Amino acid sequence: MQHTDTVGAVKARINIVTLIGRYVQLKRNGSRWCAPCPFHKETKPSFYVNEEQGSFHCFGCHASGDIFAFYQLIHGVDFAKALEALAREAGVPLKGGGQRRDLAQQKKERDRKLVIQEISTYTAKLFAQALASQPASAPCRRYLEKRGLSQAICQTFGLGWALDGWDNLVTALKKAGYPEDLCVEAGLLGRNKQGGLFDRFRARLIFPITTFPNQVIAFGGRIIQESEAPKYINSPETPIYHKGSHLYGLVQASQAIRNQGFALLTEGYMDVVTLHQFGYSNAVGVLGTSLTQEQIDRLCERFTQRLVLLFDGDPPGRKAALRACQMILPKGLDCKVVLLPEPEDIDSLLRKANGPELFNDLQAKAPDGLSYLADCFRQMAPREMIAQTHEFLAKVTLPELFNPIASRLARLLDISERDLRLAETDRRLHQAKSGPLIYRPRPLNETMSVIERQILMFTVRYRNQLPLLQDLGVSNLLTTDAARDFWTKLQEPDLDWELFSPKEQELCSQWSGKGAPPCTPDDFARELAALKKAVDTCNQQRDKELVARAIRRNAEKDDFTSDLVYLEALQQTLANQRDTTAKAASFSPQTEEAAQNKEGTTPCADQRRGRGMI
Repeated sequence: MQHTDTVGAVKARINIVTLIGRYVQLKRNGSRWCAPCPFHKETKPSFYVNEEQGSFHCFGCHASGDIFAFYQLIHGVDFAKALEALAREAGVPLKGGGQRRDLAQQKKERDRKLVIQEISTYTAKLFAQALASQPASAPCRRYLEKRGLSQAICQTFGLGWALDGWDNLVTALKKAGYPEDLCVEAGLLGRNKQGGLFDRFRARLIFPITTFPNQVIAFGGRIIQESEAPKYINSPETPIYHKGSHLYGLVQASQAIRNQGFALLTEGYMDVVTLHQFGYSNAVGVLGTSLTQEQIDRLCERFTQRLVLLFDGDPPGRKAALRACQMILPKGLDCKVVLLPEPEDIDSLLRKANGPELFNDLQAKAPDGLSYLADCFRQMAPREMIAQTHEFLAKVTLPELFNPIASRLARLLDISERDLRLAETDRRLHQAKSGPLIYRPRPLNETMSVIERQILMFTVRYRNQLPLLQDLGVSNLLTTDAARDFWTKLQEPDLDWELFSPKEQELCSQWSGKGAPPCTPDDFARELAALKKAVDTCNQQRDKELVARAIRRNAEKDDFTSDLVYLEALQQTLANQRDTTAKAASFSPQTEEAAQNKEGTTPCADQRRGRGMI
């Protein structure tokens, strides 16, 4: 089934009022339905659903779209996952995404992931049942009661208990008929040197890790008694779980984050659960690793632009908070830093008689991220402080952000703003070597040439300029299979996200997503001038090589007349190259912008609509 047919079939089988009614209480208002918007905090009904047209629109936050757009927003997933989930619900087969790939292999891979997903879900139920009813889990139940966690909060997070023993889960999964190799691949079982199976999680409180729409993908396990064993063990990387990309508790916290407008970001599983128990239901946590850029992007691109960082007040906690600020602030995101007073942690603080009041006071007095970063820099030696300042400013790529950040940072550090700006300008000019800074693409493939990467980057950022690119003949310069395949996909009038490989999807987001440099008229003009110059240079270099090759062939034939003809052609090529260089040197962004406006086209269309790509 073609992609467009799939979308139409799903829309025909799923009523938009029925879908949205699962998440908000809709009331009929004439021919439409209305409710308070689920995507921003309000009490009055500004959210309207048109059942006949199959669309929704909020007059407050301007969220709008069809069933797929609603599913993406409410669950924080991309279009591909929304289509997959709704197609599965509607009973519509998905086949469009694999037309250019090996369909059999793709189906095998998808089926394997589905089985691993099923194994994880089944195991989570076993752990939860063991916690609720097994006599051996009584110490764990007492531990949870001591920590003040209610049965309701334990059920919300699906907490469980892994029985003490080497083969309890082995026996249960075998009895359920799951393949041994997939149970191992799911990170639930291990193999000893003799090839025998054993349970990875034993005698531990279990924290299932979920992703949208509330699917179990991995586990964390905590010991509840003093032991020489590691306090926590976590699932390894699996085909369905990449720990640097997910956040613990995001499924449970997503709605509260939208309603409150910010997220509490902490480190441990138990910290997240405890915060939810005390009413801070917008808390999420990292998964046994340092905070990653992927986790920040996942949280901030779909849920909130404001974070409150919760870290221990010891040196490792302070260092982790500094690193987090250095990752968050250059993105233009807002953050505050709450350092817990030593030796307190979230649990001990909140369980005090006035714990919530103390915690709220810490939040109210918490410094913003840039103030905290400056305070950390001031504690360094002067030379290191300056080096760290320049290293941080180098990450701020958006011009609109750089000026206010540099000005405020100079005041906080009590250094000359003029000297700071001059040094940073010199560094950037030296980095660019000559001319204005131009956004350069990251390599898609190590074997791909620079010109191929530049062409693809420009095409992704300015797809409304496809006729111009075709007139320039850029496709003749795409010689690698990866570049030609990417270019072909970008020519489609209606882009099919499923056709793009994971690397292509990643690059599309980097080049034209929310975190990419802006596509202003000036940026367009500079990048177009650079591309034209690069294309002309490559074409002329190719012409020179062809003429030179022909002359060498004629030299073998000793044909002086033909040599003169080819020599004239070579001279003409060199003359054209000089003319092109002169034109590129005199290129005016204002002239190009005026020409674009005269033709009635804008240099950069709204490239970030729809599926979060182009």
